[in-house]
Order: sequence, then C-alpha cells, then structure tokens
Amino acid sequence: MPWAKGAVVGGLVFLSGVEGRDPASDEAPPSMRAQASNCMLKIKDRLEELGSSLENIAIMTIYVTDLDEYFRERVDRHCILGFLEEHAPTFAEVPPAETLVEVSALARRSMKIEIDVIAATNE
Repeated sequence: MPWAKGAVVGGLVFLSGVEGRDPASDEAPPSMRAQASNCMLKIKDRLEELGSSLENIAIMTIYVTDLDEYFRERVDRHCILGFLEEHAPTFAEVPPAETLVEVSALARRSMKIEIDVIAATNE
C-alpha cells in the first residue's frame, strides 16, 4: 500500500491500519484468525521500528468485515489478547482500550481485519 506505516507525533505513535496480508506473499490468508495473527506480528514490529513497544499501546481500533466470524473464531481471545499477554504481560490483567467496528469492506476484498493503534513512545 502507498501510505506510511505510521507516524510519531508529540510522544505518541500512530500506526496506519495494519492488515493481515502475509509479508512473504502479500496475500491475505483465508481465515480471519490467520490474518489477525499477521496483524499482531506487524504491529509489534512497527511499534518497535517507530520507538515504541506493545506495552505502550493506549488504544486499538479493530475493523472487521464479519463480526460473526470474529466472535466464532475467537479472534479476540486467541489472536489479539493472547498475543498481547504473551509479548506484553502487563496486559494479562487489563488489556488496552479497544474499539471493534464492522465494516462492509477493507482496502482489498480478501482482507477481513485491519487494526489501528495509538501508543506512547518508549521515552
């Protein structure tokens, strides 16, 4: 995609929507769960690249094309919260703020989930 991965402004990191396409193939896996796992790996990498970390996440906005699939596949528990608990143990008790939104489509029809993140820098 032609836009920036994110920006740092006033001690905050704003990630552009992080999608679940596979970095090697640039294709979106068929399941929302697999896409969510890819999103979380990219979020970790991008935050670190921009001087932050998972522990500094203040809010995540999660866009999905199918809420039924999101809840049926337990994407929240297995892919998002599970990843945060593993890599940012401070979220085991209280996860970051989150907004979940169902949308009719994302940038590519094969995409099922996209996540925006705002985090503090490591300073």
